Amino acid sequence: MKISWSRKILITAIALLGLGTTTGVSNHYQTVEDASANLTKHVKHLGALKNQQFIGDKYNKMIITDEKVSAQNLKSGDAAKIKGTTKQVKQHITLINQLIKSNAKHGDTMQELIPNAEGVLTNNLIANDKAEELTTALTNAKSTLQNKTYDDYATANTRLNEAVAGANTQIQGQVDYLAAEKKAAPVVKLGNKWIKASNVNAAQLNELKVAIADVQQARTADDVNDKVDILHSEIDDTKELSLSYQKAQPTIQKAQTLANTSTVKDNEKSSLRKSINKFQTLTYASQGPETLTKLKDKISRVETNIQTRHDRAIAAAKEKVAAAERERVAAEQAAKKKAEKAAAQQAAKPASSTSSTVTSDGWHQAPAGYKYLKSASGCYYGQVKNPGNFSLISADEAYASYRPGHGNGSAKQ
Repeated sequence: MKISWSRKILITAIALLGLGTTTGVSNHYQTVEDASANLTKHVKHLGALKNQQFIGDKYNKMIITDEKVSAQNLKSGDAAKIKGTTKQVKQHITLINQLIKSNAKHGDTMQELIPNAEGVLTNNLIANDKAEELTTALTNAKSTLQNKTYDDYATANTRLNEAVAGANTQIQGQVDYLAAEKKAAPVVKLGNKWIKASNVNAAQLNELKVAIADVQQARTADDVNDKVDILHSEIDDTKELSLSYQKAQPTIQKAQTLANTSTVKDNEKSSLRKSINKFQTLTYASQGPETLTKLKDKISRVETNIQTRHDRAIAAAKEKVAAAERERVAAEQAAKKKAEKAAAQQAAKPASSTSSTVTSDGWHQAPAGYKYLKSASGCYYGQVKNPGNFSLISADEAYASYRPGHGNGSAKQ
């Protein structure tokens, strides 16, 4: 490095002042010389990087600025400034070398990724928003490579990578969704089958319908799979409830029959119908056994009550028949006694007054003012075949104490 005349004069003047001073100046000069040489070497290195491939305008301007600052500091002879500038230049050299490697890598990546991106755009499963995003990133990457806009390499590569990754993720999600939807189809079909065939309560069928709708409305594979798990659970619940109902049908039908039976009281009918309804509105199949047991117990109590009332009615009817029989026997005995009394009175009367008249066909006509009495039945008659089987009583007594008998082969009026 050349030393300016002003600096030479300054050094000579100082040297005339004494040997010690000359030694100090010499050391200072050497420091400046060494620092300047080091800075010059690095500035040369930095300058060699200017306008190279993968260095954009931003960093070319930075190199030019560093060259200008370095020239000024070298001219000043200020060792501290020279060393500070050297440090900065070295940092910029490192930065630019890293940038060159980075941009070269970004360029290679974009070159490799562009065909991939173009292929992704042809996939018919790509969504419109992802296709638009990828098209923009692809166009930008091609333009950046073509125009060698190195300052934008990192951004363009990142955007293209992200757009391709986003599109691939969306496409894979759609593939997974379609696979999940295909897998869910038979489960949905089974659910609809249970809706049509099941005898479970409306609340459970509604839950099954909601589960089916949730599967059909899901738009991601994970959501479909989660909703299918729920649908499986609802189908299982429906199956269990249906089996529980089938098992209980004989009991339910028996309860319904009892509830429509005339011999069952209104409060018993109401109680039976409540139990039937409770069973038919079960939420969980696990409630079935206990509810069924309670229904059976209620049926048993009602049947017991019916039998008790029946037995009491039979007993009352028998008692009524027995009472009527007792009354009949008593009446016959009383009639017999009256007949016997009347017969005794008749026997005491003159025979001529009680002689009967025999008709041409063999009937004995009771004398005037008399009737024939059948003691056993308490009935009186006007004509008889065999008077010996009857008692002769006055007509007044017959009318007052006995009843007229119906005509037959042995007696008539």
